[in-house]
Amino acid sequence: MSVIEPTINGTDFEDYSAKVVSYSIGPCDYEHGFIVPEGSMIPVKLKYALGLRQVILVVDFEGEDENDITDSIRMFIGELHDGAEIALPDGYTYTCVYKKSSAPDEKAPWIQQVKFTLQGYRHGSLVSTTLSVSSPRSFSITAQGDYRTPLLITITTTASSISVMGVTIQNISGTIKIDGYKKTVIQGSSTNKFGDTDLTEFPFFEPGSNSVPVQLASGNTATVEISYYPIYR
Repeated sequence: MSVIEPTINGTDFEDYSAKVVSYSIGPCDYEHGFIVPEGSMIPVKLKYALGLRQVILVVDFEGEDENDITDSIRMFIGELHDGAEIALPDGYTYTCVYKKSSAPDEKAPWIQQVKFTLQGYRHGSLVSTTLSVSSPRSFSITAQGDYRTPLLITITTTASSISVMGVTIQNISGTIKIDGYKKTVIQGSSTNKFGDTDLTEFPFFEPGSNSVPVQLASGNTATVEISYYPIYR
């Protein structure tokens, strides 16, 4: 069985002269799962909400001297401060935000150990499906994962207006990108297109089968690429 080496934002930990000594992944926060009515001992189930999970990394940093090690720790923490995609040997990637870290603990003159506490969610690799459309129709896409996931939708079309998954974009003159992670709608490289939509909620996939209706005027064509990272509880 192959060994998966940890990475941070696609970079090996070794690039920071670092090695993961151990890691632990906590359960997702769980809220609003039930209520117990007054005078009753029978819980009533509600529509629950899942939150982030705790991710703890214990990391050794090596260097020729204390200054060398301190620089490696500083750069690594800076990467965490900006938000990080951390791939771990369990085969999953964790989108993490920084919470805290311990003071460096000297294990040898050339090794200092730091414990990092992060909050994040677990997901798999990017999954993409490309749809070719020349008339109004509805597609079916089966989503992986076991929790609702945002979508990345890229639309290239000859039409000036198109509707994808209930979101209509008008006055189109370039490639449209709907980013359910960053909550943006961009035309081309930087034009904010949110004002030319009727968007009230960014599209998402539920685990399993999802309907993807596409509406455009006859005589036009469109290529719609839908991508997502399957999220796992």
